Amino acid sequence: MALSKIFVKTAELARRFAIDKRVRIREVSPHYPIIEINNAHATASIALHGAQILRYQPRGQAPVLWVSKDAVYAEGKSVRGGVPICWPWFGAHPAHKASHGFVRNGFWRLRSIAQLADDSTEIVLSLEDDERSRSLWPVSFALELRVLVAQSLSLSLTMTNRSEIPQTITAALHSYFYVGDIASTAVLGLEQIEYLDALQDFQRFTQFNEIRFDAELDRIYEHCSADEWIHDELLGRRIRLQKTNSRSTVVWNPWIKKSASMSDFEAGGYRHMVCVETGNIASDAVDLAPGGSHTLGVDISVEALSS
Repeated sequence: MALSKIFVKTAELARRFAIDKRVRIREVSPHYPIIEINNAHATASIALHGAQILRYQPRGQAPVLWVSKDAVYAEGKSVRGGVPICWPWFGAHPAHKASHGFVRNGFWRLRSIAQLADDSTEIVLSLEDDERSRSLWPVSFALELRVLVAQSLSLSLTMTNRSEIPQTITAALHSYFYVGDIASTAVLGLEQIEYLDALQDFQRFTQFNEIRFDAELDRIYEHCSADEWIHDELLGRRIRLQKTNSRSTVVWNPWIKKSASMSDFEAGGYRHMVCVETGNIASDAVDLAPGGSHTLGVDISVEALSS
């Protein structure tokens, strides 16, 4: 199932993939199915539209991901929050095509759902090129997103170049994280890393200390592959990001003025979110040879701030 307009038969998906007391499939708006997971470790939800993770909440924890209360659940538009997939380009396109690519704006195919021995849940979704995608990007490709809902949330996006010429890809798992208050939140793990500041014409700077927030912030950190943490003093926890095959991280908070300009961004929502995005962007773009594949991944876990 590719990007062409479809009407997903939710009842058929539920018949094939639901697992008693663990997995159900329902519509949050007409023809907009989501997968809901409830296992021993966590609850989670995933939209087939864009293969977008919408919720992850470990037992005994506040939600890990943020989704705007004013988000729109409709074909052709990414939900504001969760983990949208930016591919095959990140950010603005030089030819004025859709920002962040197109794979977040159409339905993916649900391949499998499995309940594992430790009661974790694995979900696999896929997407291939079709007539609509080729009108935006004339390349044959295949994508697979593998999601593991367990004591941590693991995401693995495998991209394959099925064309006969090399392709250069920029991509990101555009994660929106829930925080108690952005004023008491810090991002660690990017010290001594150079970044491009999108608010200053992408000039290059170096991050010397932990990242704190008191205004709009939009930065691309390059050549960074180590773990990162979101320290949340109000909730007394830290979110750990362990990246796989990722050389870039984007940190973003739109603050007051920009968030108010977005119709799907709830009023005051900027105070309770921060984007720390796992990707390969700018000079960290991935070159895919014909037939070549690359897997971009992140494992997201939560621990007490005192540990």
